[in-house]
Amino acid sequence: MPASSAQMRPRNRAGSSFLLSERKNDHHPSDGTNASDANIAAHFNAHGPDISRILPMAFLSPKITEAILTGQQPIDLSIAKLTRMLDLPVGWKDQHAILMN
Repeated sequence: MPASSAQMRPRNRAGSSFLLSERKNDHHPSDGTNASDANIAAHFNAHGPDISRILPMAFLSPKITEAILTGQQPIDLSIAKLTRMLDLPVGWKDQHAILMN
C-alpha cells in the first residue's frame, strides 16, 4: 500500500534517473563469470567501492523500484540509504517488509 501523501517525499529526479539507468543498463555480470567488484569497476570505469554499493540495486524489488521512480516511496527511503545498506535481503518480500513499512 502506498505511503500517505504526508509521508511521501517529492520526486527526486537525480536519484530516480540514477536508479532508472541502473535498471536499463543491467549489465552486471550474472553470466557465471564470477567477476569481482574490481573487475566490474574497471569494465565500467567506475570506483570499486561504488560498485559494491550500487550492484545490489540490480536485485531491488520491482515494486520498490517503481515506488522510487514514481515518488511513492516512504520519505526516509533514498538512494543514499539503499546504497549504504550492507544487509539488504535478496528476497523481494523481505525487502518490502524492511523498506516500505
